[in-house]
Amino acid sequence: MARALYEHLMRAMVDDDEFLAFAVERNPATPLRLFFVVHYLQLKRPEWPLAGYFQSIAPDPAPPEHAYPHFKAYCLAHAAEFSASGT
Repeated sequence: MARALYEHLMRAMVDDDEFLAFAVERNPATPLRLFFVVHYLQLKRPEWPLAGYFQSIAPDPAPPEHAYPHFKAYCLAHAAEFSASGT
């Protein structure tokens, strides 16, 4: 399930030029690292709806097809935390 989630998020991100630029700006070497930082932050504070898509957090994770808007909103709202974590 984690693979399906990351695959869906990556496909959606590639089609979102504005957000892709945001991700590349955070870490030009690998925007994929953003996924791992988001997962780490969700493990620490799973109160956002995005947490419901991670099988490591939710006992019955939601299907990944609806995760992207939550992922994007979370990233934009927590941009400062990504900078602090080196992403």
